[in-house]
Amino acid sequence: MITVFSGGVGASRFLQGLVHAVDPATVTVISNTGDDVEMFGLHVSPDTDIVIYALAGAVNPETGWGLAGDTFAVVDQLQRFGYPRWFNLGDRDLAMAMHRTRLLREGVPMHEVVAGLARDWGLACRILPMANEPVRTKVFGPAGEIDFQEYMVRLRTEVEVRSIAFEGADTAQPAPGVIEAIRDSECVILAPSNPFVSIGPVLAVPGVRAALERTRAVRAAISPIIAGQVVKGPAAKMLQSLGHEVSAVGVARVYRGLIDLMVIDEQDRALVPQIEALGIRCYVTDTMMTSLERKTDLAGGMLVDHREHGGVGSRQRECGVPREPARIRINLPARVAAGNGGGVRQGVAVRVCGDHVELDDVTLRNRQVLERLDGRRGVCDLHGVARHPAAALDAVGRPHLGRPELA
Repeated sequence: MITVFSGGVGASRFLQGLVHAVDPATVTVISNTGDDVEMFGLHVSPDTDIVIYALAGAVNPETGWGLAGDTFAVVDQLQRFGYPRWFNLGDRDLAMAMHRTRLLREGVPMHEVVAGLARDWGLACRILPMANEPVRTKVFGPAGEIDFQEYMVRLRTEVEVRSIAFEGADTAQPAPGVIEAIRDSECVILAPSNPFVSIGPVLAVPGVRAALERTRAVRAAISPIIAGQVVKGPAAKMLQSLGHEVSAVGVARVYRGLIDLMVIDEQDRALVPQIEALGIRCYVTDTMMTSLERKTDLAGGMLVDHREHGGVGSRQRECGVPREPARIRINLPARVAAGNGGGVRQGVAVRVCGDHVELDDVTLRNRQVLERLDGRRGVCDLHGVARHPAAALDAVGRPHLGRPELA
């Protein structure tokens, strides 16, 4: 099982890739509900809804939130009655909020509400709210306390954040399944979300931080900062105003003690020594999630990397011994496997090694080494060959090689 601490847009994009890289049924999402808000008398869960819409293939691709093709007739009419328009909910988005609000008022706990919504949208993965009790993120600027959505949407983050608080967190409890998911996972991933207002509220729920500290899962984080810039949201501003370095190193310092692996972008490769000096191993790759292929490569690549350097129940910082690369059996065209023409070589054992698989003196570069990284099955989609001049995969196309059994 893989568990992901999730915020909104950045996390949803990563999760789109993850559920293509592994079996979605093995993924548990712990969703931030600290930025939930009541609008027009309805309970809105922005981060949870963004994740659901994205995984259902229904999110608005231009904004990263809301539903593609939604209309805004209701908020247009409400504005005529004097309601504020700064929080723009589409008509179908409002239907989601209406349904959630009714269930909560009938006494259905939040974790059951979220599970039902995920099921109604046809999702195979499990989505858990961080808590059933309300927790509300507050930011404090020069003029005092501001509700998070006021800061994020109405004020467009144009406020110097001096501190952050999570109202209600001290009396909240982790939603059913949260602690177990952290404890029992092979890997726990902090998504490329804001470490303060997306991941921070989840960690503020009593018991969650301690569970993350104790788990034997490999714990990884993906930096939302690339070359000193944030792709989306106020993370860079917050790092600066709260006294942190605006870089992947700054994010690593925030998470120090909670993660074993930091995933950073190629543009930040020079920062590896500083991050590893913190006792955090680095995986460097392309973290710009501009297509489903790139999202899948990011998720699949980091999971293969963590298996090479730790694996289930064996964190590198605890055992210090890299795990043997996973081995899979696949059917290879003979001219790829052996450099000669014709036929298919059945049941070839190869070694999975990061971004490639190795067979004797042949290295096959892959786009997506494993579709499922649960120790049982995988999919190889190979697209390049090195170290063996006769094994020119481009000459035989890019075959989808089926579902090989792990050796």
